[in-house]
This record gives sequence, structure tokens and C-alpha cells, in this order.
Amino acid sequence: YLFWFLFGLIGGHKFYLRQYGWGWLYFFTGGLFFLGWFIDLFTLPAQVRAHNAAVRALPPLAPSVAWNPWPRRIFLLAVVLIVVPTLIVGVGLVVPYFAARSGGRPSSQRQPQLQQPVTVVTSARAPFIGEFSQGSIELVSIAPQLDREAWGWRMNGTPALEGPFRNSNSDFPIEAGQVAYDFIFHTRDVKAGASTLSWHIEGQSSSRGYVTLAAKPGEWLRNYRVISAAFPAGKSATDLRVGIARASWHTLVGNAPGNSISATAAHGDREWNITQGTTVESKEGATVVTYAHTRQNGWHERVVAVAADGAEIAASYCGALNDQSEWRFDKVPLESIRQFRFQVRPIEWVEFRGVALAPAK
Repeated sequence: YLFWFLFGLIGGHKFYLRQYGWGWLYFFTGGLFFLGWFIDLFTLPAQVRAHNAAVRALPPLAPSVAWNPWPRRIFLLAVVLIVVPTLIVGVGLVVPYFAARSGGRPSSQRQPQLQQPVTVVTSARAPFIGEFSQGSIELVSIAPQLDREAWGWRMNGTPALEGPFRNSNSDFPIEAGQVAYDFIFHTRDVKAGASTLSWHIEGQSSSRGYVTLAAKPGEWLRNYRVISAAFPAGKSATDLRVGIARASWHTLVGNAPGNSISATAAHGDREWNITQGTTVESKEGATVVTYAHTRQNGWHERVVAVAADGAEIAASYCGALNDQSEWRFDKVPLESIRQFRFQVRPIEWVEFRGVALAPAK
């Protein structure tokens, strides 16, 4: 049965029983197109008994049953030259296919990894500036979030060269046993059309980003951004990634406003499950559309409306919770929209490693 199971479709068990004619017939027909191989599952014991009985009934060294190794050698050579390469090619095709379906591509059940950072900045050498393909970003200061007048420190713990900064937003909510910090960034030469900052902070309990930052009350600073983050008390350092998206948008799904659809689309090495939900028009003439979609770390996502002349209209507001999002287009009547497009583009990352959460003593 071992030969039948492993090599039955190419006649292995027939060659073992010295039924060479049947063996070659099985070899070239795939076990008589599986049918003969399947019948042998039930008849193989009787075939073995009949063969053994015939061998015992013949005189010793009878020519008809004398050992002739060449048929089996030819069979083994055929296995090596034909079957083994076929199996290797088959495995090479099948394994990547199932790997892509189960784990090779991130899905909503797997948390995808962030893309590799464009630049790594360490605390060993100032200034602490990371380069994007266009533009740069500097980690200017870290300061306790609750102390509005505190002069912060740089990522190596030395006193900051700029500040103090005023985060005009309400205090960042923290729980007992947590400490919150403001991370101040300065972007330079980032071209129009780039996204706002995305971030990923190692060991954070929660975080929030703001764009309103001032050196003095009422004096807003351009190209400065602040990220507030809470950490467990006693944490001394963290790694922090910030990124922008500036590449051209890639449309994954386009659909008319009145149609609700569900689709799966891939771009790069990622896959999105996208559902376009309801579309309504408010009394003020704003159009609102809802989406449910996979969120991929390392990718910027948006929905645009397409006017009758083909022009893309950016949303005035987006609200998101988990995989649900709502996109509002102010002063854009529903009847003027030909299509909605769900678009993505990759984020470029800069990673700041070993950021001190306390000034050097």
C-alpha cells in the first residue's frame, strides 16, 4: 500500500508486483485516469496474494520470475526525471498562492507591519533631523504635557534650543499611573499636497496630534506640529516614527453615489476590503458618504467626489472610528457627483530611536 499511495498514479505498485505492462500503462495514463488506481485500493491484497502464490509455485530461479532489475531501474529513472521536477514546480506554484491568501498579504485579521523608515535618527548625534524624499522633519523638543511653561529637552536629554511652546488644545487625558508628553516637530520644504503627520510610538498608552502650536499666545507657528502621548510612569525612553504621504493617489475603487458595493482591491503588497455605504444630502447642501474598509499601517487613505467634468473634489471633513469612516463634501450637491473614489498612497517614515522621556541630569 505504500507504493500504491505514494506512486500508484504512475504505476509504482504495478512495477513492485512485476506487472510491467500495467505499470507503464498506469505511468502514462495517471493510474488509468484515477479509476484503476482507485479500484486497486480494494483489489491490491488479492493481487499481492496471487503474485506470491505464483512465485511459490514456480521452480527456483525460473526464468519467468528471475530477478531482472532493469524495468524497475527504468521506472525509478522516469520518476527522477519526470515526477520529481513536476512536484517541485507544483509546490513552487501552490505554496506562494496559499501563502498570499493566508498570510503573505496583510488582511483585516492581521496587523500589517509598517514600511521601512526612510531615515533613522538616533540620539547619538545632533541635529535630530530626518530626511524625506522631499523635505525633512526635526524633533525639536520633548516636554511634560501639563506644564505649559516648561522648557523642553531634545531627544538625547540636553536642553531644547527652541521653546517653550504652547499647545493651545485642552489637556491630554491621562489615567492614574501615566505621564503625558508633548513631542514638537518642525517640518521643512515639504511640498504642497503632502498629508498631515502620521505617527507610531513604541510603548504608548494613547496619543493625539495637533496642528495649533504657538511660541506666545495668539502667535501660531507655521510648519510646527505637536503629538501628545501618554506612557506608563517610569518609562525612560521610546522609539517614535513619523511619516508623511506625498506620492500620487492610487484609486482602488470607484463607484456611483447611489450604489452600495463591497470589493477587495490590492495595491503594492497590501489588500483592502472596501464597502461603500449610504449616501445622503443634508439640508445645507452637503453630501455625506460612509465607508467601511481595512486600515493599513503605512498607507494614507481618502475618498474624493468626482464632478461631472471629471474633477476630483476633496472631502471637507472626515470622521473615522476603527474601520468605519464618514466623508462630508460641503456645498457639493449629490446630483452634481458622478462618482466616489477610494484612494490610497504610501507613507514615508522617519524613525527617531532612543528618544529620552526625561532631561539628562
